[in-house]
Amino acid sequence: MKKIIKLSFQTTIFVLFVMTAAVLITAKTDKVFGIQSFIVASGSMEPTIPVGSVVFTQKMASYKKGDVIAFKQGDVSVTHRIVKVTKNNSTINYQTKGDANKTADQNKVSGKEIIGKQFAFIPQLGKFMVFAKTLPGFIIFVIIPSLFFISFEMATVLRELDKRNFVLPDHMEDLKKINLYQYVRYEPYFRNG
Repeated sequence: MKKIIKLSFQTTIFVLFVMTAAVLITAKTDKVFGIQSFIVASGSMEPTIPVGSVVFTQKMASYKKGDVIAFKQGDVSVTHRIVKVTKNNSTINYQTKGDANKTADQNKVSGKEIIGKQFAFIPQLGKFMVFAKTLPGFIIFVIIPSLFFISFEMATVLRELDKRNFVLPDHMEDLKKINLYQYVRYEPYFRNG
C-alpha cells in the first residue's frame, strides 16, 4: 500500500511539474512546435472557455469563420471567435467576438496580429499558475512537495542502511581515519555481532 501511495504521489508531482513547465515555456515563446499559451483573464468566452483557463494556440496558414483565435490588442492578448472574414485587395481581416459578448469587437484583426488558433484549453489551470507565483503558492506547490519528496527518499536510504545493519564507529577519530570507500569495503568491521 505504501508503494502505491508513494508511486501515486511521485507521478502526480511529475505530471504537475511537466504541465507547469510546458505552460511556462509556451507562455514565453512559440518556439516549441509553434505553440503558445495564455491565461484567460476575462469572461468574454464563457461558457466555452471559463475564466482562469489556460488556452493553447498554434499559428496556422489560414483561419475561417468559427475558429477561436488569440491576437494582440495593444499589450493585451485576446482570445475570441472569428465571426466574419473579409478580403480587401490582398489583405484578409477578421471580425471577432467573444462568445459571451452581445456585439462583435469594433476593431478588425489582420492576419499578422493573430498569434494562433486555439486547439486546446485546460480549465482552472490558469488560477493554479497565478496562485503558484505567490509566496503561499510557492510554499504549497514547491516547498512542501519538495520536502515530502526528500523525506520519502531519506526514508528509503535509511531503510537500505538498516537492511545492511550498519553501525557507525563510536569515536569521531575513527571516522576521520577512514573514508567512505574504506567504510563500504570493510563494512564487516562495523557490523554488530
